[in-house]
Amino acid sequence: GFTDKQTNAIIAYFSALDNVPPTFTSISEKQPSAESLAAGTRLASRDYFSCSSCHFQGGKTPTSPPTQWAPDLAKSKQRIRYEFIPEWVKDPQKFTPGVGMPGFLPSDDAAPPDILNGNRQKQADALRDFVFSLSP
Repeated sequence: GFTDKQTNAIIAYFSALDNVPPTFTSISEKQPSAESLAAGTRLASRDYFSCSSCHFQGGKTPTSPPTQWAPDLAKSKQRIRYEFIPEWVKDPQKFTPGVGMPGFLPSDDAAPPDILNGNRQKQADALRDFVFSLSP
């Protein structure tokens, strides 16, 4: 319920406490290409990385045991920066050692060759496009 001015004041306060300049980002409104969205959907499927086995997707419960459940992908757009998701899916351990999520694209040779010509970066971007497509 804060105004923009109040919100900016709070952000500036916490940034000053951490001795870092305040940074502002907005949620990307870029529309993914049909090719990228299709590739991301395919990569997230059970045939490849099986994201739904651990992650909630809107109202859909994961298929894995509850001890392996992970955050709801449909909320990612509100929780994670647009440009960060591709880096995260490549190698989550790099950012959060010990996290339960495996790195699906830790190197170029890990990229499935039959999707987007095996281009690791394009695949990571496609996974981001898929995840963002789940948000309302």
